Amino acid sequence: MGAFRQEHIVDKDFPFLLFSHEDNITFPPHWHDEIELIYMLDGECEVWLNNTLYKLNKGNLLIIGSREIHHFSNNKKSRKIFIQFNLCLVSNIYNDLNKLKFINPVFESDKISDEHYKMELERQILDLKQEFIQKKPAYKLNLMAGLYRIIAVLLRFTPIEYYSKGEKTKQNQRINLLRRIYKYVEYHYNENISLDQIAKVANFSTYHFTRFFKKSTGITFLSYLHLYRVEKSKNLLESSSKKIIEIAMLSGFDNIKTYNRVFKDYTGMTPSEYRKNIEKIQDSNI
Repeated sequence: MGAFRQEHIVDKDFPFLLFSHEDNITFPPHWHDEIELIYMLDGECEVWLNNTLYKLNKGNLLIIGSREIHHFSNNKKSRKIFIQFNLCLVSNIYNDLNKLKFINPVFESDKISDEHYKMELERQILDLKQEFIQKKPAYKLNLMAGLYRIIAVLLRFTPIEYYSKGEKTKQNQRINLLRRIYKYVEYHYNENISLDQIAKVANFSTYHFTRFFKKSTGITFLSYLHLYRVEKSKNLLESSSKKIIEIAMLSGFDNIKTYNRVFKDYTGMTPSEYRKNIEKIQDSNI
């Protein structure tokens, strides 16, 4: 798992991806070039976007712009549809999309008085899901048509403004610095990483580093490191028969007690329970 950026999340020949998710999500703060739309079918979900917490409910749609930092936090079980697409798919029709900043990135369909557009949005999203799954002849044309309709509704009913050149420059500078920090974590997550040590990687004092990281991601560096280590350990729990104490050490935790506590904080279950749950799923698929 890359520590900072989801690479190649869409097909280069047709840069569009759609998937649904029905469980709790834990993923470190990250970004990608693609636009991402998260539509809530049911339940509740919390997402940090650019250091602001958004609480999503049924019928809400969150708009995540290109290279905007986001992650999920303290989520209950919920049903969601994710749509990710590269700007090249819409640039021939609307080439300013990358320059737009949604003043409130949460689109709340229940606040639209026009029932036609309210129903149109959900219908288009559900139709996109079926087209993407079934892949019938000419499905890409239908995907493009539906995507254009969704974007048109969002632009028509969501307050927007333009990013200034200075804002875009600051965004790129912040991402470049986070890339350096995340890359270090990617190669050293199973070692002892102190705040002083990672601050030197960023060429900051410890004080300024902690402020920068929290402001940029919405969480502390220690929380990020814990979450990254948990994700690494989940991969080992799923793919290996190693003992849990060995997985804890390989993932960077210095003792089993801390590992169990942190793992449960982020996933809602212990490592043992997580492994048993994975084994049940695998057995049911045989």
